[in-house]
Amino acid sequence: MPDPTPVRTDPAEAARQAADALGVAFDDEGPYSREMTASALAALGTCAYYLRVCLGDAHPAAIPAVDALAVAADALAEVHDAAAARPTDTTQTAGGDS
Repeated sequence: MPDPTPVRTDPAEAARQAADALGVAFDDEGPYSREMTASALAALGTCAYYLRVCLGDAHPAAIPAVDALAVAADALAEVHDAAAARPTDTTQTAGGDS
């Protein structure tokens, strides 16, 4: 049962903790599954939406160094390009069986 009086965490600290947890959950050595991919896409969508909002005109103080933005944009473009180049196989099950 969730704690009815959760401890308030600094948003920046919560973001650091979430990023650390994502690094553990989505290690580059797997496991790989449709469920993990769905979770990764949900996390990416949340982060992308946050970046879209915070990097807009209304939040100039949230914009980091231009180099950091370039690295993030390049990484997202690589993910997009890799996904677009890979054919979708809808005949496979989550366990990899046909």
